[in-house]
Amino acid sequence: MAAEAIALVLLAGAGLPRLGGDATGAIYLALVLFFAAWATQAIDAHRRAVEGGAAGGGAILLLALLPVAVVVFTGFWLVGGASATPAATLERFVGAWRDDRPADGERLLLQPAGPAALAVEWRRADAIIHDRIVVLAATLGVGPGLHPDDPFADLEFRLVDRADGDPGERAVAEVLIVRQVVARSSFLGLFPTAVQDTQVLERLGEVRLRAVRLDLSGTISAWPPTRVWRVESLELHPPVGVKDP
Repeated sequence: MAAEAIALVLLAGAGLPRLGGDATGAIYLALVLFFAAWATQAIDAHRRAVEGGAAGGGAILLLALLPVAVVVFTGFWLVGGASATPAATLERFVGAWRDDRPADGERLLLQPAGPAALAVEWRRADAIIHDRIVVLAATLGVGPGLHPDDPFADLEFRLVDRADGDPGERAVAEVLIVRQVVARSSFLGLFPTAVQDTQVLERLGEVRLRAVRLDLSGTISAWPPTRVWRVESLELHPPVGVKDP
């Protein structure tokens, strides 16, 4: 058991600091190998005990490994890789913005200035988005499918290939005002149908993201190196002639 305990401590010490980054695959593989070795040793110990004349009823105790493994692997995938990709970081940032959780959003910034500063930036962005949706709803007339009182229902954050510098280190997500429209289509070219389509009304700005290496100097091991994605900036550009709140 001493070897298993040491291996578990090493795995936790090396894995936990990297849990949110792009080394998730390596951590998961190490977990699988650890549990496989643990199960193999338990089965071998049980076999030797039976061969030595011990009662065979203890086999059921091997099932105790199953709930432990289920809990560990389920918990791992709930939090593992939370910032491993631009899409994952963007989803968390937008979720924090939508729910007005600046303390959570601030942790995802490349250069955090505090929750209060981020809350101010979000309020400014909310005002720009609301004003543009109101204008577009008035311009498009009745039934445009826009929601000035729920702006996030009319937003889409779309990752694009365009990025300045190394595309492996930077990413850009366009901030788009969209609406859902019903378009005519056909089934097998014979039967008329209607499908819902997303129509882009305006490109309002962009969210820039950058991959950064985690500082692992105080951890058990500096290998494997791990990156996380952080939000570099939120940039909204009202159309020419529209005053920025």
